[in-house]
Amino acid sequence: MAGALYRLGYNTLTWADSDPDLERVFATIKAAGWEGVELLNNDANWSGPPSRVRGMLERVGLPAIAMLGVVQIDDARMARTTELQKRMIDFGAELGAGAYVFIGGDRISRRLPTDDEFKRLAEVAGALIEHAAPAGMSVNHHSHPRCTVERETEQDRLLELADPRLMVCMDVGISAFMDEDYLAQIRRYGRRIGYVHLKDWAFGKYCVLGQGTKGIDWRSVMAAFGEIRYEGWVTVELSSYGDTDADESCHANREFLRTIGY
Repeated sequence: MAGALYRLGYNTLTWADSDPDLERVFATIKAAGWEGVELLNNDANWSGPPSRVRGMLERVGLPAIAMLGVVQIDDARMARTTELQKRMIDFGAELGAGAYVFIGGDRISRRLPTDDEFKRLAEVAGALIEHAAPAGMSVNHHSHPRCTVERETEQDRLLELADPRLMVCMDVGISAFMDEDYLAQIRRYGRRIGYVHLKDWAFGKYCVLGQGTKGIDWRSVMAAFGEIRYEGWVTVELSSYGDTDADESCHANREFLRTIGY
C-alpha cells in the first residue's frame, strides 16, 4: 500500500441481521487492521444516540467514515425516506463521518426506469446534498441491482440530471456482477468518485475477496485507484447472507488485501 492516498475501512453490513454488540464489532474491525468504520441504517436504529456510538468508537480507536442508507422515490415513501436519510446524515455528522452513501429506490421489475424516475432520484439526491453540505459531508450515489440505477449507463443518466455535487460510490463488485469493465469505469469516473466499496461474488452471494467467481483482478483494481489519485476511503463489505462468519470474513478480507500488497 506504499504511496496509496486512500485508506481502508470496513462496513458493518455483515453483522446486520443480528442485534450486535457494536463495541465488540468495532473492536473486531480494529483488530483485523481496518482504519475506519462505515455504519448502516440498522446500526443507527439499534445503537442509540451518536454520543453513545462515538464513545464506543473512541474506546476502540476507530473513526466513523460514512453512513449508508436507502431512499425510495414512489409517491407513498419518497418524502418519508428522504427525511429519514437526512437524520442519517445528521447522525453521521455528529460522529465526524465525511461521506453519506445511498442506494434506491426500488426498481420496477421487467422494465427500464423512466425519465420521471431518474428525475425523482435526482431530486432526492439534491435534497440530501443540500442537507449534508453544512456538515461538509459528500453525498454519493451507489448503483445496485434491483434499484432504479443498476448499471453504468443508468448512473450516467442520473448524473446528467442531478446536482453536479453528487458523487459516485464506485462499487467494484457490483460493476463486475453487471458484467461491466470496472477498471475502465474507475478511470472514467475519476475525480467524480467520492467513495468506494469492494466486495466479491460467488454464485449470487457476497464472499471473501479473492474467492469470487467473477474473476475480479484485485491487484489492478487497487492500482487503478492509485492511478486516479483517489484520496478517500476504500471500504470492504460482505453481506449478512454470505456463507462466511462475520468475524472470520472481517479478518479474511483484510488478510487478502495484505497478500496483494495493500
